[in-house]
Amino acid sequence: MTKKLLLVLAIVVMGAVCVCQAADRPLIGVIVPTLAHPFCRSEIDLAERVCEVLGADIEVWNYEWNVDKEIEGIENLITMGADAIVVHASNAEIGGTEIALASQAGVSIVIADQYPSTVQLGEDPYFVGCLKLGDTVAGYNMTKTLIDEGYSKFAWIGPELGAPYGQLRYAGFKQAIDETPGAEIVVEQWGIITQLDAVEATENVLTAHGDAIDCIAYPNGMYGMGGVEAAEKMGASVGIGTFDLSGAILDYIGEGKIAAGVGGHWVQLGLGVVLAYDAVMGNPHPLVYYNIAPVLLRSPADLAAYNAYFMDQLPFTDEEILAMSLTYNPPMAEALAGYTVEAVTERREAE
Repeated sequence: MTKKLLLVLAIVVMGAVCVCQAADRPLIGVIVPTLAHPFCRSEIDLAERVCEVLGADIEVWNYEWNVDKEIEGIENLITMGADAIVVHASNAEIGGTEIALASQAGVSIVIADQYPSTVQLGEDPYFVGCLKLGDTVAGYNMTKTLIDEGYSKFAWIGPELGAPYGQLRYAGFKQAIDETPGAEIVVEQWGIITQLDAVEATENVLTAHGDAIDCIAYPNGMYGMGGVEAAEKMGASVGIGTFDLSGAILDYIGEGKIAAGVGGHWVQLGLGVVLAYDAVMGNPHPLVYYNIAPVLLRSPADLAAYNAYFMDQLPFTDEEILAMSLTYNPPMAEALAGYTVEAVTERREAE
């Protein structure tokens, strides 16, 4: 429970009055890798809105893709008195360290964008949630869309072989191709780190296999942008599928330069705030790994809808945010516990 005082709030939810316990504005710390990238900016926008709707304060820490600053963010937020922390983790290994620091301080923590490799849900009482993109499903959906659009001869340009996200997204990519007669993987290129690496790898693949492939799949938006750059430079007509719906990727979809884009998992931080807030309020969610369903864009029309209902406004209304919170919508058992003459009378007379 939060160290702050509790009070009773009467809140209108979905047109009905719900009497709920809430903290006197618990402080939720949110940690992101950058403030510059549109993906992280969208993460913060939703997290801020969720805090506003639920009745919490928020403090944002930017670790600038520096793992030392990432750990420093956990320590500083604890010092500031954060009741819970939601972190967009930089890698799977660092999550265990972050959970240990929070646990030692008695602060609930939610990990987003990675599954911690050293700590499982249920092993530490302060590790209260984990959310990330459903990578394999996303890789599958993107590839099936590309196949449906007529592509069949694929190249794959991915990260270092040990990167978990690359392996998971590749698994979905390969599954879609394996189950489709006539579709095949012509060439794979691994070991990409930077966008420049992706440009060079794409140029090499197109030079060596340009006549044998009709589509290149990239498991990372930075790589996909490098792919578009290389294809334009070489004047190559090749389909491109990529992850991470933000910035130039959206522009390229609108211009027809990317045949399919998948992502939209920037909602992970805002949904993580719901898990963190409810844990602070004594209403923890079930300990499950939340795989966020991928958003798939394949045409300018899809892009227009995404811009209108995900970017120009948030994809969740205030009512929908409240509906996700167990604090404002207690489980059935808790609701039935209030099914007494005294409790019902007290609620009705308070209306």
